[in-house]
Amino acid sequence: MDARTSTVDAGDGMKTIGWAMTLVMAAGCTGNSISLDRDDDAGTDGSSGPATTDTWPTTSVGSDESSDDGPVECYSDSDCNVDFCAWCNDGVCQQDAGCCSAVPEEPSVWRCQPPVECWDDTECPDGEVCSNLGECVPDPTGGLRQPPMCDDLVLEIEQVPLVLSLQQLAVYPGGPMEPGILLGVDAEQQLWQVAPISGALLSVAPLPGAIVDLHPAGPSIAAVTLADGGQAYQVSRLHRVDEAWELQEGPVTPGSVVGGAWLGDAAAVATVQQVDRWALEPAPARLGGLPLPSVLALTGARITADGPLQLAVGDAFGTVGLRDAVTGDALIDPIGLPIAPLQLAGLRDDGVGDAEGRHLMVLSALALGDTGESITHLQVVRDLQQPQLDEAFGGPGQPLSMVAVDVDDDAVQDVVVATAGGRLDVYRMHEVDVLCRAFVPLGSEITDMTLGDVDGDGALDVVVGESAGWITIIRGRPTTGR
Repeated sequence: MDARTSTVDAGDGMKTIGWAMTLVMAAGCTGNSISLDRDDDAGTDGSSGPATTDTWPTTSVGSDESSDDGPVECYSDSDCNVDFCAWCNDGVCQQDAGCCSAVPEEPSVWRCQPPVECWDDTECPDGEVCSNLGECVPDPTGGLRQPPMCDDLVLEIEQVPLVLSLQQLAVYPGGPMEPGILLGVDAEQQLWQVAPISGALLSVAPLPGAIVDLHPAGPSIAAVTLADGGQAYQVSRLHRVDEAWELQEGPVTPGSVVGGAWLGDAAAVATVQQVDRWALEPAPARLGGLPLPSVLALTGARITADGPLQLAVGDAFGTVGLRDAVTGDALIDPIGLPIAPLQLAGLRDDGVGDAEGRHLMVLSALALGDTGESITHLQVVRDLQQPQLDEAFGGPGQPLSMVAVDVDDDAVQDVVVATAGGRLDVYRMHEVDVLCRAFVPLGSEITDMTLGDVDGDGALDVVVGESAGWITIIRGRPTTGR
């Protein structure tokens, strides 16, 4: 099987998904008309209604037998209580207000329709959007910013077919300008080495339990697997010894796993009750627990460019904070979030002007009212020395995971979000604000997404696993000497 490689303009033909506004009015108000002189309510004898000649469609109007719906409701404005028919002017539909409309099944029958309050969101007050019924209703997204479409973002994408689907992915680090080794875990908890060009698989080792997370940690790969029916877990270390793989299993440890973070050559595993710290070398060993309950998301983050990795945590109470990775002491006051986080990622913007800040990207899912749909909600915690929240942004789609990576080589990390339905959303960033969004549609559901240099050019690549057994690679751009 051969890989498919192509250069994709991620902006061409893609647009931000907005609110679908389909008016349920029946079509009508055509320009074909004839003059009708009437001798009834709308007649020209002055008995009632305007003494003018009304303009009507060429189709006949009039009798009770014209349809099962009975006689027409009005012939002129005088037949309507609130002048609904005034919206048809000589047979031309006034689309900014609505019009008298024909029933498609019975084109000879014309009725008055109530006014249309809006045709798009710009016609509604702040905090409201235009519904598909033409009414202004409260915005269920809370006014979340949706970035414009990227019209100049070009991504190099390669798709590699596999003979099976991989549930978790990680890239074992290579040397300087040497390609990393792509690893994946299948549904049977078997660990495989993947050739990123041919898709060939090489068996590495079986894991001791169901995989929770697989992640590079210094010169190793750390794996977290479940034990005792999910009431305990194990941390294992995978590394290369003389061109051979070696898997070292740590002790079974009580606790229901929520997630993990990787701090250089160490690991932090969040359980329902606390965060456990682990050393990975020479073999996995638990160092102790930090009393941090209700943690939902955690990652490593730096306050300054040359500072140590600290532990960023987001909890079920909707706060995010930064803690010393050894003691668990708070380094900043907790920051309140509008929505509890799903995932955190370190974000840097050094190299643009005077910006040398260290930030945190927060991924959350926002429910859309009673519809049950979700929307991706992204927020930057700016400057971890003096943190503040930037205005949130996002777009439709149920988020699964995200990575922060520079896809356009401007020294600012962008954000790639995997969403349900097999789609990648690429949010192009400048400093800490978003510029635009692009879509990369895939063929099946996304199982995992990771970062690593799989081609040895010095740039991080985005590697995505699909349920149908494909690996999709978005190639990073080598630094251009800036």
